[in-house]
Amino acid sequence: MYNLMCIIGKSGSGKDTIFNKILTEGANKNLPLHQVIACTTRPKREGEVDGVNYNFLSIEQFTDKILKNELIEAVSFNDWFYGTEYTALEEDKVNIGIFDPERIYTIMESDPDIKLWVYYIDVKDKTRLLRQLNREKEPDVQEIVRRFQTDDIDFHNLDFYYSVLDNETTDDLENATQVLINDINTIYYNKIEKN
Repeated sequence: MYNLMCIIGKSGSGKDTIFNKILTEGANKNLPLHQVIACTTRPKREGEVDGVNYNFLSIEQFTDKILKNELIEAVSFNDWFYGTEYTALEEDKVNIGIFDPERIYTIMESDPDIKLWVYYIDVKDKTRLLRQLNREKEPDVQEIVRRFQTDDIDFHNLDFYYSVLDNETTDDLENATQVLINDINTIYYNKIEKN
């Protein structure tokens, strides 16, 4: 059985910031966690690194993984494919990664040996917009608008259990990080099962 901690949230909610903070603090505190790196066929964005943010694959490589049943889940989004390989998880740790709702549903339907712990990062739209405009030198405004519209659809009526973590302020970021660190320890040391 695998324990999988999933961070979800709309574009610009700070998922990557929280995720990276957890990984850094987890390493410093020797937490029993393992970073899940998903694979995708989409092109790298500015600042992304292959093997760190995603494993960037060609469509042929991704298709080969599907045919060999090497993926826990695989979804198509905006003509790109995303997925998680079985080899991306470890049984003896709390696996943690960034996911979207469709991938959560796919995991729930496909593998009963994966216990999901889902955390929704909640941020006001204005904050999200400002973050997205400020994170790149030349932001693609049309892409930001597309992401906002897609998020409204993807996050409407989530039909699975999740915990909500606010991320408006620096204090919220610290609180969210502490909640996740505490839950990693609780999941691992108490062997709690949940889906």
